[in-house]
Amino acid sequence: GEGFWIVYHGSLVPARVPTTLIDALTLLPPQVGLRLSGYETLGHTGYAAELRARAEACGVGHRLDLRLNVPSRDELFERVRRSDVGLALMPLTPGDLNERHMTGASNKAFEYLSAGVPLLVSDLADWRTMFEAPGLARACRPDDAASIAAAVHALLEDRDAVWQMGERGRQRALRSEEHTSELQSQ
Repeated sequence: GEGFWIVYHGSLVPARVPTTLIDALTLLPPQVGLRLSGYETLGHTGYAAELRARAEACGVGHRLDLRLNVPSRDELFERVRRSDVGLALMPLTPGDLNERHMTGASNKAFEYLSAGVPLLVSDLADWRTMFEAPGLARACRPDDAASIAAAVHALLEDRDAVWQMGERGRQRALRSEEHTSELQSQ
């Protein structure tokens, strides 16, 4: 009843939150919204305003819930738990060494999965292998609004599959935590 929310938290930069996400909203049913929580970096001051302006210009401003500097981690993760799919996008052609080796290094994907929220990841071989192949994510091209919309639409059409993906991710996160606790107690 609350719609279908795509969530992201972290740095609001074009590499992680491309404007094609706003364009994808225009291709999706009106119940789909984009929930962003984060901060601007020195190199991308004003990017939040750019995203808002683009959403307004495209007629989907009311479907963008963008909050800068969420006051607490509890509130941040409550926003994640109230969402349907989490964004963990990387550029298809990484701009730096760090971006080339983020699969598994980014906490974001695992935070979403531990909350039972499946992922929307970039259509990169290592991300597909780690997240899409085991049924935890759907891949898309972050530089292509139609690709993003198609991936979200597929999830939207099968809410049961979305729940199953999220539950698989949550169970994996629990097993990982148990394994970590065992290692720490040795």
